[in-house]
Amino acid sequence: MLTVACVCTGTKYPWEYVLNLQSMVSRNLSVRHRFICLTDRKDLPTTSKIQFEDISKYSLPGWWAKLILFNSEFRAIVSEDKSSHWLYFDLDTVILGSINRLAQVKEPFSICQNFHWLRGNKSWCRFGSCVMTFSPGWGSFVWNNFMNDCDRLMRVHKSTGDQKIVELYYPNAFILQEHVNEGYFLHYKDMSAQQNSKAKVLIFGGRTKPKNCQHEWVKKYWR
Repeated sequence: MLTVACVCTGTKYPWEYVLNLQSMVSRNLSVRHRFICLTDRKDLPTTSKIQFEDISKYSLPGWWAKLILFNSEFRAIVSEDKSSHWLYFDLDTVILGSINRLAQVKEPFSICQNFHWLRGNKSWCRFGSCVMTFSPGWGSFVWNNFMNDCDRLMRVHKSTGDQKIVELYYPNAFILQEHVNEGYFLHYKDMSAQQNSKAKVLIFGGRTKPKNCQHEWVKKYWR
């Protein structure tokens, strides 16, 4: 069974983001799946549709907690299925259409190309960890390398975060934009008042979020 995951640490995002993401995934993914939220919070919402996994013991703040996903043993334990493929979304993702294509990725690991990098800003890292896929048993070498030097790595790469760690230890990762049709991923800086019919996954960043987005068509999907 496919595992779809998100990470919610600290209080930056209210639970509404987790609940809405699960709902959007459920509406747009016909593949049998479970939905897991990795969190360090104790004030869990009451829902039977989401499996919450406590990651507080790792003490990894913000985006750094996403690197726990690279621990293949952790993935196998929490999903209770060593053969489970994983599909990850950032909390501020808006799903606009079918994501079955992402569930079909068979590469050991895949990740988005960073949208700032695609615009020509080569000072950014090449990867964007907003959407990632993991095959069974893959990735612990990234996790282990990070944990062996996590204090220094978090200090040196505090502006680029977890995605820079992926680039350091797995620079030839498969790029998701190469697996889907052009326009499948839409960055928030490229959206307009009119919905792009090609877009299936809308990626937010910075201070712009689905909840404060001014475009009415985004609100229609983010629920």
